Amino acid sequence: MRNRGVLWIQSIMFELIEESVKSVLPNFNECWWDRWLLDVLVCNFVGMEIGLFLVNRFAEPFNWFMLTPAKANPPHEVIVINRVSRI
Repeated sequence: MRNRGVLWIQSIMFELIEESVKSVLPNFNECWWDRWLLDVLVCNFVGMEIGLFLVNRFAEPFNWFMLTPAKANPPHEVIVINRVSRI
């Protein structure tokens, strides 16, 4: 996912699901500060920011409306190979 808002919604929804099933699964029974401060605000935030940085740094642009790769500048290797092949 490349949308920070969707990631935050997913993170909060997962914590609410944990809250609703803690009576069935006792390993989800944790303190409120552990759930909201450590899980959501620290761990999930750090993971989302690192993931978004890596996606923005290394992934190619994507057009979500057409569901096809967006046109981007070709990598330098392709330009060099094309120029060398013309010689």
